[in-house]
Amino acid sequence: GRGGQLVRSAGNGAQLLAKEGTMAQVRLPSGEVRYVAMDCMATVGTVSNSDHSNLTWGKAGRKRWLGV
Repeated sequence: GRGGQLVRSAGNGAQLLAKEGTMAQVRLPSGEVRYVAMDCMATVGTVSNSDHSNLTWGKAGRKRWLGV
């Protein structure tokens, strides 16, 4: 496959709204409603590492230590 393409950032998830024929209606975290093909793969749940936004580096040197 080509890997994940929608809803990839930490702690996010999408909501299945409806199934219509060969298409499914999905609400993305931005609020956008998008149609995707029913034969697409999906995973139930949210993207991991939901505490990513709570991480405090403190100083630039700490990111350098980790090679980020």
